Amino acid sequence: MSPSETNSPDVAVDPQTPKRPRPHPPFQDSPLTKNENSSKINLQPQDAENRYIRFADEIRNWCVGPMPVSEFLDAFLPDRPWGMPSSKNAFKDVPSATTVEKEVYEPLIDALNFGNMRNSRCPGVTFVNTSTLPENPGKRGSLKPDISAYETSSLKDLRRDDGKIPAHFGYMLLFAEVKANYDFFLDPPKGANPKEHSFILDHIRDQTIRDRAKRALGQNVAYAVDICKRQHRSFCFSISVTGSRIRFLRWDRAGVIVSRSFDCLKEPELLSEFVWRFGRATDVQRGFDTTVFPTSEAQEVLFKSVVTAHVKKELELDGDKLETAVSRHYQAERVLGVKVYADEHTHRDFLISRPIILPESMASRGTRGYWAVDAKTGKIAFLKDVWRTAVFGMNREGSIIRYLKGKKVRNIPEVLFHGDVPDSDVGDEVVTQRTRTHEYLEEKWACIPEDRAMKITPHVHYRLALEEVGYGLEELNGTQELLLCTQDAYDAILDAKDLAGTLHRDISMNNIILVRCADGRRRGILIDWELSCKTSNDGKARDHWRSGTWAFMSADALRRSEDFRHSIQDDLESIIYVVFYGGLRYLPHNATKRLKTFMDNFFNQNEKFEDGTVIGGSGKDANKTSRYYSSRVVFESASLQKWLDGAFGLLCVKSEKQWEDTESLGKLWSVLPEKDLPTADRVEHEIPRNTVIVLPNDATAISSRVTSLKRKAAANARGPGRDKEDNSKRMKASAANVKQPGRRAGSSKQGGPSKNATVQTARVALRRRTRSETQLAAVPNGSRAMLPPSEIPARVRAHSMRTRSSKDSPSDTPVELAVTWDKPTRSKVPGGSKRQR
Repeated sequence: MSPSETNSPDVAVDPQTPKRPRPHPPFQDSPLTKNENSSKINLQPQDAENRYIRFADEIRNWCVGPMPVSEFLDAFLPDRPWGMPSSKNAFKDVPSATTVEKEVYEPLIDALNFGNMRNSRCPGVTFVNTSTLPENPGKRGSLKPDISAYETSSLKDLRRDDGKIPAHFGYMLLFAEVKANYDFFLDPPKGANPKEHSFILDHIRDQTIRDRAKRALGQNVAYAVDICKRQHRSFCFSISVTGSRIRFLRWDRAGVIVSRSFDCLKEPELLSEFVWRFGRATDVQRGFDTTVFPTSEAQEVLFKSVVTAHVKKELELDGDKLETAVSRHYQAERVLGVKVYADEHTHRDFLISRPIILPESMASRGTRGYWAVDAKTGKIAFLKDVWRTAVFGMNREGSIIRYLKGKKVRNIPEVLFHGDVPDSDVGDEVVTQRTRTHEYLEEKWACIPEDRAMKITPHVHYRLALEEVGYGLEELNGTQELLLCTQDAYDAILDAKDLAGTLHRDISMNNIILVRCADGRRRGILIDWELSCKTSNDGKARDHWRSGTWAFMSADALRRSEDFRHSIQDDLESIIYVVFYGGLRYLPHNATKRLKTFMDNFFNQNEKFEDGTVIGGSGKDANKTSRYYSSRVVFESASLQKWLDGAFGLLCVKSEKQWEDTESLGKLWSVLPEKDLPTADRVEHEIPRNTVIVLPNDATAISSRVTSLKRKAAANARGPGRDKEDNSKRMKASAANVKQPGRRAGSSKQGGPSKNATVQTARVALRRRTRSETQLAAVPNGSRAMLPPSEIPARVRAHSMRTRSSKDSPSDTPVELAVTWDKPTRSKVPGGSKRQR
């Protein structure tokens, strides 16, 4: 979740969309989101850097190559027709090597744009230098590929007043990125075994260049993400250029296929053939989703009026506030039609405009969500557009919900239409839109080292139309809605388990929507059943892979122990975290100071290992043991406070037997005095910028046993010999920016050692807070993080330590203190000012 919209620079702005004559290509220039769920992470420089690094790390898990160039062309582009211009010396002006990237731009662009309307190298397409021309000039984090390709006919509409054409991802056909002296990939030598070859980045020995290359590779991923976000696509192409050496890339929701490298000076026919075939390709062959179609002005009027009426009903607004709320779902001249298929040959048309959620990664389900209008009935609906995981045992979400409805599960949505999206009709055969990257995993040329547990998951494009349309739980008005709507979700969870043997496995703020009833009250509807699964005889999930939204996942799921299987207790624990999060974010309480840090440490704590495994949950574990976090928050609503005290009491390790009774949590709602619950006590607190946690692909989860062994090996590697070196580095880190300690070897739980552990004196960095005493906790020797007093887990026993007077040093100076475990003694600050850090 992202901060509310303000005029600050870190808030996403609408792109400078050119005014195109209607009808414009419907599958291009899709509106961006305009609400709290909008992603704004690429607008702040530091966030952009983190995004690129994350993308570069991810691509290792879903990149297949190097594919022979001729196979690439034949597999992904139409047959080469006659009439291609001669490629002899076509790229002779492109430098074979250079230290300045811009020396490549113009010679390459001139060669690609060679010809005229009747005999062009890439018919109907023009390549433009956009290396210095972002779509939104002056806005931080704007993306600008070196070379962008557009329909020649659209250039007059894209051209700015100064005559220049910017990098517009809403209309970009493909992009090319130029690097002067390094290639992201390294083809294996002739005769080498591809299964023993490292293909991505590892060949760059110079660390500085390697870091730069990693960032640039992540930037390429970001370009592909934005093209597929801003357009309705099933895949897209790009070109990677290093001097005169060229690679082709094909991106889809399963990953990316990379061609072998070739020299366009020695083999100009390969690049010429690629652009020629691309220029002659159909929209479908270029990766566009042609099931999106333009609408009439009358349909746009219908869409706006139906959406406006529903917003007014749900939010009870008028005037400018109503218009602003409507703009979250509607953008003028950007109302499109989409087909939702009930079966292979029957479909219903729905009207859509501005989405409420867009995908922010490439190899993913690529979820989009829209308020939609049924073009036939004129009724409001919710449309989910997603690339579902196409593996054995994964049912379509619409089928799951209809099954649950048949079992009388309460508080879930009604399915109107659902089905896979076709690519094209070939006679009586319907070809669905599906990813292709996974098809090439077993090819002899694929460089996938045998020691890498890499499996790319196939996806199929799927749409689901639901009857219930509302707002996420983040739109709650007060305590009453938070508690009563989560109770509705609780009823759905129990019904699904008891009546249908199904676990939801992704309980979160966004998956509980508020829908207004005839009596005026808004009730909770539990949506997003895509990741749900059936239970085994023992009541736990049949699947052994982890799923969920990181902030709300149970502590056991975050730890990912080798024997973990999801249970209903994990879903119920997630409900508690939803209530806690909603209260912290939107209701009055006393913990407003350092709320960002507090929430990040509790909800987003994580640690990533070299094999890509991510674990977390130390804050939640600490709270289970001693309520370290929840005990520090006092809510203004006594009823909410009582509910949370009872819920966290059930989660306490001392209440394990009581927690096994699924009805015990429900009793906390049953005793609530509903008439006394505040109905309009919503307040706005500053929310932490989300930590982006990316779980391994559903079907690629590495064996938990292997994960456990690697985690233990990593802990052993941080043995006593590393302590002095590690501590000296930790003392230099600001205590305000560190993470909670992760689970360590020898620890009974995350966040601290067992009571019987022998722990030596440890050094702790903290910020001086007052002249008097500061509560300090002993941190075990070898701990992986230093924390200020307000954030040290209560599992680590607290002692009262007197700091130096603020006269001796500034109040924000980290101080080195020697403390011990389990010995409540005072320890003075060692040394004088020379020992201060």
